[in-house]
Amino acid sequence: MDSTHASSSTSTRASPSTSSSDLLALSQEISRLSEIFNEQEFTQKDKAELRKFFTVEVTQRKDILDLISTLTNDREKLNYLKEFLTGIFLKLLFIFANNTEYLLILVLFFPASYRQTRPKNTFALS
Repeated sequence: MDSTHASSSTSTRASPSTSSSDLLALSQEISRLSEIFNEQEFTQKDKAELRKFFTVEVTQRKDILDLISTLTNDREKLNYLKEFLTGIFLKLLFIFANNTEYLLILVLFFPASYRQTRPKNTFALS
């Protein structure tokens, strides 16, 4: 099936705007897109991480569904959803970089050959 075809006019979104129905609609959209795109374009890991993200991010679900309904084709929908995977990675990177306790352990146990070997404020003359 052509991945750039226009999406169907029927919506997978449930009519009540409750949080659980929004999560269900997002999960159904992920499943629908996974039937259209191959494993290389939309991996099992991508799908699982998106579902996990939408399970945690309750406040954004309705807005995401509203925006998805305005997108004109399935490729555009997939690209939009995959942008949330980038956000997941950046959150993890930020948490890792902010973990000063881990940074201290890393510095203490880093091999000495990688550390500065001469004292600070010492200037080498050429």
